Amino acid sequence: MALIVQKFGGTSMGTTGRIKSIAGRIAAFKVAGHQLVVVVSAISGETNRLVALAKEIQPDPDPREFGKTATCRAGSASTPKVYGYAVPRSRAW
Repeated sequence: MALIVQKFGGTSMGTTGRIKSIAGRIAAFKVAGHQLVVVVSAISGETNRLVALAKEIQPDPDPREFGKTATCRAGSASTPKVYGYAVPRSRAW
């Protein structure tokens, strides 16, 4: 048994098929008896979407505030919720 750390984000999670595939990989490691740490970041395009929304609201934003938006974790915060639906449904789990 090993401690396995995996990180997924961006285009690797850009479709429901890819999310299901990753969920299956995660479940397979768990079934094999490994301990897991899974880190998920924003789904493909999510950071760009948030930046575009911010610029639409404020075309010339304060650089400090814009920096917070550009590195915003809102997209990353929603991603684990999506995986929460996918992982338990994996047949390997």
